Amino acid sequence: MFKSRKLIATIMIVAMLLTLIPMTAFAGAPAVFTFNGQLNDKVGAANTVKFNFDPEKNLVKGDTITITVPLQYTVADVAAGTAIGSGKVNVTPGTGDTVRGIKYGVANNVVTITLGDGDTIQKDNGNAVIEVPVTNPSVAGSYNWSLVTSKDTTAATAAVTVIPAAANEFSSNVSANKTQVDADNEDTVEYTIFTYDQFYNPTPATVYFASSRGAADSFVEGTGTSFTAPGPTNNNVGSVKTGADGKATIKVKSSIAGTAKVGFALANAPGGDSNQTIYQYLIGNSVTSVGKIKLIKVLDVTFAGSSAANINLFGNVAVRDRDDAVNIPAIANYLGQTGVWGPAVDREGNTWGKANDLDYYEISVKVTNANNAPVSGAEVKFSADKAAARFSATSVTTDAQGIAKTKVYATKAGIYTITYRTDGATAKDVKVQFLAAGVSKINLKTDNDRTLAKGTKPSFKFELVDTNGNQVVPSDPFGNEIKAVDAITKPDGVTIKKDSFNYALDSATNYLKAQFKNALNKEGDYKIRFSLDNGSYVDVTFTIKQQGTITGLKLSYPQSVMPMDTVSGVPTVTWVDAAGVEKDVDDTDFDGNGISFAANDYNKIQGAIDPNTGVFTTTKDKDFIGDLIITATDVVNKLSASCKISIGRELSTLVATAPTAKTPTDKTALVEIKAVDINGNQVAVGNVPTLEVKNAYATVKPADAGVSIEAATGFAKALKEKGVANLEVTSTKAGDVTGVAVIDINGKNYTVTFTVPFGEPAPEVDK
Repeated sequence: MFKSRKLIATIMIVAMLLTLIPMTAFAGAPAVFTFNGQLNDKVGAANTVKFNFDPEKNLVKGDTITITVPLQYTVADVAAGTAIGSGKVNVTPGTGDTVRGIKYGVANNVVTITLGDGDTIQKDNGNAVIEVPVTNPSVAGSYNWSLVTSKDTTAATAAVTVIPAAANEFSSNVSANKTQVDADNEDTVEYTIFTYDQFYNPTPATVYFASSRGAADSFVEGTGTSFTAPGPTNNNVGSVKTGADGKATIKVKSSIAGTAKVGFALANAPGGDSNQTIYQYLIGNSVTSVGKIKLIKVLDVTFAGSSAANINLFGNVAVRDRDDAVNIPAIANYLGQTGVWGPAVDREGNTWGKANDLDYYEISVKVTNANNAPVSGAEVKFSADKAAARFSATSVTTDAQGIAKTKVYATKAGIYTITYRTDGATAKDVKVQFLAAGVSKINLKTDNDRTLAKGTKPSFKFELVDTNGNQVVPSDPFGNEIKAVDAITKPDGVTIKKDSFNYALDSATNYLKAQFKNALNKEGDYKIRFSLDNGSYVDVTFTIKQQGTITGLKLSYPQSVMPMDTVSGVPTVTWVDAAGVEKDVDDTDFDGNGISFAANDYNKIQGAIDPNTGVFTTTKDKDFIGDLIITATDVVNKLSASCKISIGRELSTLVATAPTAKTPTDKTALVEIKAVDINGNQVAVGNVPTLEVKNAYATVKPADAGVSIEAATGFAKALKEKGVANLEVTSTKAGDVTGVAVIDINGKNYTVTFTVPFGEPAPEVDK
């Protein structure tokens, strides 16, 4: 009896100690989980993934088996409690197992199997088999599945491999490294073949190829396996098998000049039909079915005689150094711009590559034949995409080394695309960037002598130009060009200096905008001088007065005439009192300042006027063109102002009008460019994204004359807002100059032609 009590006490103590041990100390090892072969393991196919399952511990009613299927598979979601059965998740019992009422569910690619009454799957009693119907991933590879039971805490994992499907002619592709080679039976075109299944997985396949010229062209093996060259014994069809990466290469050469078509296909003579081959297709056999031969691609190749075949940039682009006889390398990929050569600094710290018509880039190109031998005596032609470029020579003959050189200058800043070409070779481009020649002058572009309301923050816009009159875009951070700001006249107690202003870029005009940081509350006359480093300056004058009761409203739009289907500019709305004191309304929030807009005829615009900015789009319907009246109403002060805008037909063309009187050769002729609609009426172009003189050149000029045709300053702005702008034409020799200008307006090129007569300069008068 004593021994029994002692045993019971010992058991109780052990039981108490066991309660102090974490449950994880008894966690089961992972269940045995192995794939036992797949019914279909190709990408994208319907498949039933089958695997052996042996639990670590016996499973009974209420126990669960959780299978996590990789998300790349598609498993149809099934509500929990669905019966195991044909076409669904299935469990086949092992020896001694009982499987009757097992239910399952699927959600988010997680399969949960629950055992029911009388169900058992016993450890070490023979493997049960679980089957999960899926759609395979579209990407070939190895995918890890995992399985865990309610009596296991560690998931078992196993991998299944999904292989590519058969090659697909629509996914597969072929590329050539050249389209032309010498007909010397040595120079080759290399074709790179890629075979993919319909999901673009690389897959090995046999590819058949042929030339439309049959035995005239010779194929040789590059990479791949099982290469067979075309020949009479195989109906002029060759073959090559791509590797595990789906890739193979072959090469073709010829000693016979001419053009051939080289074709590639995935099938050859299906069903023994000798008409169904890639060769038969290339020679025009109408019986051949593209679908039957599974055509991949046909590429053209030209076998040329020994002549110019290539033209390429030779060495670095050079930029002029201080010593005219020395060139220094321009900067490649200037400021991260791929393919652009930019200004460089010489040993004395001078920057070269400015648009001053003095600095230049020297471009050297080399012409070679198909064997990469230099071609001498070839004519190389150079051209630029902008009219402001000038060349030392536009036509240069290659020397004994096949090299031709030219120098390119510019009078306007920007990136210039220089094209070089020669007969027999594909034209190439090189880009060079010219910097602005430096800010030389500052021009005021806002109204002067205004009387402005006390408490406002006046703002002004300035145009920066270089020595050639080219507009210079303000630097970033803005305001760097301004050396000093001085108050020439101001009320007592007011301090004004450079940092009294915020500076920004006016993106619509590329003007520099300066606005007072703080409101001006001192009445009186102001004269503010903005100076450049070189001493050039501009004075801004205005008067600050207390604005009385607002008695008037002003409204103006940038455009007075507009074509159909065009976006207007932002209007200027100004409050005015009886004494003429003005205050501009915030042009980004008219509605928030009590200003509303209305049109006299909404048929003349599309939709509504933007209440915040006052911007609108003109009608698309030609039946509603004519005068449009826009009225701005101040609902607080009960004032209104109107503005008339004439709407014409859509832009039809550009018309050039040149002066008829002779322009002296020391002067600049202005050629008027006018935008007109289909009825010949002048129309503003509107706020289109792009508007530039794409190219301008002389087709006729006096012998040895230097001719320049350039867009006048503000050309794009004038065409956008008024529909008329000027080209500037100069000539160093007397005589007629016939010019052509190509003007890009929103992706459409308009060409104008004009003739300007030039005469000798007037004789100097003896003072």
